[in-house]
Amino acid sequence: MVLGLGAVGTASAQGSATSAGPVRIEWVSVQVVDAAGPSEATRRLEADIRRSLGVYPGSHADRNEIELAVDRLRRTPQVSQASGQLVFDDNGETGLRVIVDRRPDLPAAPSWTDTLRWVDDGQRLLKLRLGLKGATAVSANQWLGNGATLTQFNPRGRYDAGPGPNVILDLAPSVGAAGALPLGGGAHAPYLYASVLYLGTASIGQDNNRNDARTTGQWEEAFIGIVGSGTTDSGLAWRANVSYGLQPYCIGNGMLVCQIASSGGDRGADFGWPRWSGRDFLKAQLRVNNTRVEGFRFSPNDFPTTRTVLTGVNVEHDFGQGLNAGFTWLTASEGELKYFFPDGRSQGRDGLKVWHARAALRPQGQASGVIGKAEFARQTHRDFDMRATGGSAEAGWQFASPSWRPSVTYRYSATTGDDPGTPRYERWDLLYSGNDVDTWVQGQLMKNIHYNSNVKVQRLMVRATPDTRWRLTGAVSSFRADTLNNIGGVISTLAGPDIGRELLLVAEHFASRQVYWRFTAASLWPGSGVTGTLPDPVAKPWLVGIVQFNLSY
Repeated sequence: MVLGLGAVGTASAQGSATSAGPVRIEWVSVQVVDAAGPSEATRRLEADIRRSLGVYPGSHADRNEIELAVDRLRRTPQVSQASGQLVFDDNGETGLRVIVDRRPDLPAAPSWTDTLRWVDDGQRLLKLRLGLKGATAVSANQWLGNGATLTQFNPRGRYDAGPGPNVILDLAPSVGAAGALPLGGGAHAPYLYASVLYLGTASIGQDNNRNDARTTGQWEEAFIGIVGSGTTDSGLAWRANVSYGLQPYCIGNGMLVCQIASSGGDRGADFGWPRWSGRDFLKAQLRVNNTRVEGFRFSPNDFPTTRTVLTGVNVEHDFGQGLNAGFTWLTASEGELKYFFPDGRSQGRDGLKVWHARAALRPQGQASGVIGKAEFARQTHRDFDMRATGGSAEAGWQFASPSWRPSVTYRYSATTGDDPGTPRYERWDLLYSGNDVDTWVQGQLMKNIHYNSNVKVQRLMVRATPDTRWRLTGAVSSFRADTLNNIGGVISTLAGPDIGRELLLVAEHFASRQVYWRFTAASLWPGSGVTGTLPDPVAKPWLVGIVQFNLSY
């Protein structure tokens, strides 16, 4: 039996995944209010608005991107005012609802946020950015009463507190600026845009590793880009975007890339998890009608740094009727993370190659219908024999009634472990997996003990949307190991395949586009595969309650 960390530098979050990160937008609604009634001009304006927004179904957007997009709409000559709101629809999906008013006699209601705009002359925009992300958590029986053993090699610190309950407060204020400048005249002139954001953190109390008070500061965003859009003579709607700098990024459901920055440890904010941006990020996107192609190259802002550089191509297509699909290919052109073999040999991440295919189906409108998702990925290596696989399949049903439209889904996911009986390396490299609790965050608590590698997960999830601002989620998950060899994880040799079970309850609330709340409760009951390796007996589950918030102006 060996306990320890064989590979460090993962981006596995300790707190929530999306309380502070990019939001996956499943639908976009645009309503044009015209005092003269619907007309061909109104329909053309709606099409122009959709194209210029740059926020599409299946894409990820942070709140600053949405704010800049709505500000661009306000400066359109035909628009007197525009507003945007993140809401949950009847199916529990997150969407962007945009309302635009063409009536010139209806002035926009004054707001204190108007004072944040330093320059806003109808063409140029320069605004102050203010934000506050944070979390408070109460934990009991952390690390199952074996914290000193399970965290002895953890780069975020060694846990030496008692069973609790323990309390932590994380705060992450931010200040920056964002702006946009048209590069020419006309309704479809391209825009030059830029954003900078400095993020501070403060942590007081006992988190999952440390209890010393910490304050830090770091640039979270610093990027510049050019975006343009238009319509060809044949009627194809297109949009092109190129950007470079320190910026966030997610692909699909976050199986490969989403949490590309680390928090916790020396950086603090273990539960608030405010960092999401990768370094030296070059991104080029082209969207034609319902197809988006993007190329990227970046270095994750991980801690400890693995000096990884990822380069790849991502393709997304919306077929309509609730069906979309995507494909990603990427490679690690640099990377010092080590893959360890049972005989003591090791290989580096540099040379890793990955392909990933996915598809999703969800019901449209108010009708009941099938929910289906599937994805599969394979990893190989340029320099040695490696073949690791990961995938998931999910099926369920969306009910049309009662009014809060509940849904029930079952999801099976699996990532391979390394079989010590073969010369090939098969352990899945989780890369920068993440996103929300219903995708690739494999347990609010379990991910601290067993990462998204060498694991088979069954999850039953129930979700309901009481209204457009609230979403409720409950999930029960069961975890089993693919192999007992777990070198690279917290526990290097498992006593058996049964890892544990977890109950998770989440309530989310969009008070406005700028204000988001999240309430989480979770309990982890370890299986014999974990308890059989620990020196102290485990009599109680690991419990946690978390309140998180994100204010962004």
